Amino acid sequence: MFAKAYGWLKRRIQTFDLLGEYFLAVRHTGWDIAWGASVPSIVMGLWAIYGSPPIWTTISYFGLVVFVAGYYTWRSPFMRLLPKLELIGFRIEANPTDNPTVKTVYIQVIPQCSTDSSVQDCRGFLKGVSKWSNAKDRWEDTNINEPLDLKWSNYDQTPRTLYPNVAQRLNICLIDSAQRQFIPDSVPIPFRAIETLARREEIFRFDIQIIGKDCAPLDFSLRAQMGEEWDKPIVNLVRQVNLLGSTSGL
Repeated sequence: MFAKAYGWLKRRIQTFDLLGEYFLAVRHTGWDIAWGASVPSIVMGLWAIYGSPPIWTTISYFGLVVFVAGYYTWRSPFMRLLPKLELIGFRIEANPTDNPTVKTVYIQVIPQCSTDSSVQDCRGFLKGVSKWSNAKDRWEDTNINEPLDLKWSNYDQTPRTLYPNVAQRLNICLIDSAQRQFIPDSVPIPFRAIETLARREEIFRFDIQIIGKDCAPLDFSLRAQMGEEWDKPIVNLVRQVNLLGSTSGL
């Protein structure tokens, strides 16, 4: 009985092997809070210089400093382990086909984990496509107005796990040398989408969302227009909604 209790206690004590590192981190953070340029530290400093704060005030202040320092010491590594998505860019990638007379290029985006945690069950959706109206000076909806499952590069539309520092591309659409128009790389590909995107003179906006398990969705849009050469489309990332919900133009 004594041996079991001793073994249990020894294992618990071993879990405190990083306690020294914790106290050092709390000390550094607490020093910045207690004597930094924060309002409470300035008030306490002036009070101590020009007055005589009660002992209970001093004890309460340093107790608060220890509490806040412990919180921020815990918060930093915790935030690094929260699943979080960010978009690092897009690319236009040439790709051969099994038909030697037909070539393709893909418009792809590159999401990645912005923390040290992987993001599971990631899926990409084409939420809709708009076209630019010069007459009305605004975007107009098209009949591509239902979400479509997008395919991952080299894979299908099956949800994937994104890992830190591993760039997995998501296909948005493709152009081939035969049809020479945008074609969503989705499942399914509605015929009305092919018909709408066949208007090569139009400027389109592809609205995309990427989701993952226990992770805020990533919403953004691509502005795309056929170029003078079929395999050189003009593409810009025009809008991105960050994880706090605010919108920024890119």
